[in-house]
Amino acid sequence: MAQIREFPLPTPSINPSYGITAMNEEDRHHLVPKLRRIVKTAKQLNKLEAANIYKGAALLFRENLAPQELLTLDWVSKSHEWMYKDVWQWAGQIRNRDLDMPISASLGYMVRQEIKDMLDDALTQIEYSSYPEEEICVRLHHRMVKTHCFINGNGRHSRIFVNKLAGSIGLADDTFDWGQNLIRSKTEARAKELYIESLRIADDTGDYEPLIKVALGDLS
Repeated sequence: MAQIREFPLPTPSINPSYGITAMNEEDRHHLVPKLRRIVKTAKQLNKLEAANIYKGAALLFRENLAPQELLTLDWVSKSHEWMYKDVWQWAGQIRNRDLDMPISASLGYMVRQEIKDMLDDALTQIEYSSYPEEEICVRLHHRMVKTHCFINGNGRHSRIFVNKLAGSIGLADDTFDWGQNLIRSKTEARAKELYIESLRIADDTGDYEPLIKVALGDLS
């Protein structure tokens, strides 16, 4: 199975930004019932999420899926459900409500169609070799994060999802580092800054080179 490469899980914040969605008391009610009285701290929540994400990613990587099979709304939803269903009731449920966030997350009613559009675009890019394979994967990751397909867990889910896509189009299992090399060479905080900064550059200018470098662990 491919190695699962991930940033350490972010701590909930009252000032959410790219990479972090705030957890409030209303969100707490969306924990699976058995956890509502157990989870008291962000550390506990992160530990439970990490275990679930690893288990869900392992299930996804066992599936033998061609790109046209993987790049469907059903697999986007199912893979997210596998990664979060032990912790959150909303696992796998496509977002249909608006979010109060300082990024351009899509309006709730648009999300389902936008997911279909981005998956169709990725399939077309693969079919016609519109970009290098690594860039096709990174472009999809960026669109998944920006659309904010689910209430939470979007960055972690989309990184693992495009890792799976990379394998399905013939790239090596360890093609994407997603900042682990940056964490080892610099600091975790700086690695996250570079990742978030590269997402914003893609937003503002359409330049994917910085995000591709972070994804590949390129420090140059």
